[in-house]
Amino acid sequence: MTSELIWSDILAWSLQIGVLIGAGAAIPALFRIRAPRARLLFWQILLAACIALPLLRGWKQEVVAGAVHQIRFLAEVGPVTGAPVAPRTIPFTTIALWVAKYSA
Repeated sequence: MTSELIWSDILAWSLQIGVLIGAGAAIPALFRIRAPRARLLFWQILLAACIALPLLRGWKQEVVAGAVHQIRFLAEVGPVTGAPVAPRTIPFTTIALWVAKYSA
C-alpha cells in the first residue's frame, strides 16, 4: 500500500467514526437512558463498533490500469553445418587405473 492509500483509509475511518459517535450521542437522550450501567454499556458497544469498522469495510486497493502488449520475436535458424559433436566418454582403462591407484 502506498502512503496515499493509507491516509485515504484513515480519513474514511475517521469520518465514519465521527458519524457513528454523532448519531450515537443522541440515542441515550432519545430513549431516556439514565442508568449509569446502561449508559456505560451503550458507550462500550459504540466503542467496539468504532474499533470494528475497519474489519467490516474493505480497504481500498491500488488498481493498476493499462494495456499489456506482448511482442514475440522469432529467430531464424539456418542449417547446421559441420560434423556432429561426439559425446565425451572416459575410457575404461582410465577408470580401471584410477580405481587401482586409490583402492590400494
